[in-house]
Amino acid sequence: NFYGIVTTMRGRFVQEFEDQLTRDVKKEDLEAEKKTVASYQKFLLLASGMHKLGLVVKDVNSGRIGSLEIKLDVPSYQKDTLNGSSLILTRKITKVDDAGNDIGPFVLGDLKLVPDFDKRFSPQDPLLMYMQVYNMTIDQNRLEPDVRVEYIAELDGQPFYKYQDLKGETYQFVSGDRLVITGGLPLKKFA
Repeated sequence: NFYGIVTTMRGRFVQEFEDQLTRDVKKEDLEAEKKTVASYQKFLLLASGMHKLGLVVKDVNSGRIGSLEIKLDVPSYQKDTLNGSSLILTRKITKVDDAGNDIGPFVLGDLKLVPDFDKRFSPQDPLLMYMQVYNMTIDQNRLEPDVRVEYIAELDGQPFYKYQDLKGETYQFVSGDRLVITGGLPLKKFA
């Protein structure tokens, strides 16, 4: 079971939530399953500014309880400025078959992605990125934004990989003034 509470930094209540996470496991797979990690996601609509998230997790079978408190810095978006969401790193991005009805965990629009929380990738791993960009001007002839996306990877503060996407291979115009970037970095090149 999960219980979470969001407050302002001064302790004023903002919102709370409670969820249950269950996993059906065959008896013969139980020992292997105990060694895996479960991922959990909860969408919260919060006003811009600093918040505190208190989270309590309880294993209903063993009775063990864990808790965590973290700060959430929700950015404010300016209407006349180009804005971007947080950058999410993942190993896999897949299309959702029924985007209108699939509101499961880790689904953002028509894509499903599970963030890599450790942010550790080996040369054999795909390194994919997800980000949304807002407030772009729409080209009235093409009815979509005129965009150039450039990826620069750095090591010890020095660029070691640059890629410019001029053809739209790593992004898609979604609607209104929102663009979704789903680029990747070929780690095998740097092994």
